[in-house]
Amino acid sequence: MLGVHATRPPLSGEISFQSQIVIPPGDVEVVQKLRLDGAFTVASAQFSELNVQDKVNELSHRGKGNPNNAGAPSVAFDFSGKFLLDEGVLALCDLSFHVPGVVIALSGKYGLQNQSLDFQGTATVDAKLSQTNGLQIRCTESGRSFLPEEGIFCRRRHSYQDFRNQG
Repeated sequence: MLGVHATRPPLSGEISFQSQIVIPPGDVEVVQKLRLDGAFTVASAQFSELNVQDKVNELSHRGKGNPNNAGAPSVAFDFSGKFLLDEGVLALCDLSFHVPGVVIALSGKYGLQNQSLDFQGTATVDAKLSQTNGLQIRCTESGRSFLPEEGIFCRRRHSYQDFRNQG
């Protein structure tokens, strides 16, 4: 949304967003002083990188209970949420990632400079767990939240302090 460290766009699809923006004066890097408050929607999207899109396709097929659906056409996804950027930390809430068969709800933080991620959420699948053929689920300490153990949404957890130490 703010910028992508890539030579080509990471995804294609309908993207809309609205935001308030504040850039206060001062001798601080823009990424540290920029403040944003808004929401976004990505509809009917697909990732440009085939290996990432393949993971989305597999997630959808497993979520529908068809894990061995090789050769099926690529699935499109919808993604939406609210964001607040302050001091180089992007807080995201009410994130919803939807592919046929799976809805993932997330919230968390992303450090713009050190690219630290800390997200929690839930995944809801259409299929019975026994039909997902190895879609690994990890329970959090509370036992209420779960996400796929491997894949595009899971990374090493960082403490809140990691986000402030942008170095």
